[in-house]
Amino acid sequence: ELYLPPGKKMVQVQGTPSTKANAEPWEWAAKVNQFELLDDKGQKYKANGAWAKVKSHGVEMALIRYVPDGGVLAPISKPEGRPVDIYLAFVIPDDATPKALLLNGAPLSDVTVK
Repeated sequence: ELYLPPGKKMVQVQGTPSTKANAEPWEWAAKVNQFELLDDKGQKYKANGAWAKVKSHGVEMALIRYVPDGGVLAPISKPEGRPVDIYLAFVIPDDATPKALLLNGAPLSDVTVK
């Protein structure tokens, strides 16, 4: 169970690492503090958490980092194994609607709320 401050909700953005030749599957982890979520009011939020399902030597594991309240999520060192599913978590006000995922201030993807 993760702590959420009163009046806040968590938005998870799911992704998968690139499977292109010469792609670094852990590139996102080194840049985790450069991701932002843009809401419908133009407010930007830094990621509060990151987790990934990781396969290493045929075993599935989880990598989890979470900073609940105003902390800065530090870049994640590349662990052993390959990430399969990646999640970024953003803690935003209850009345905010996520619109886009940004990397270094540039749009990376639109966000669809499910």
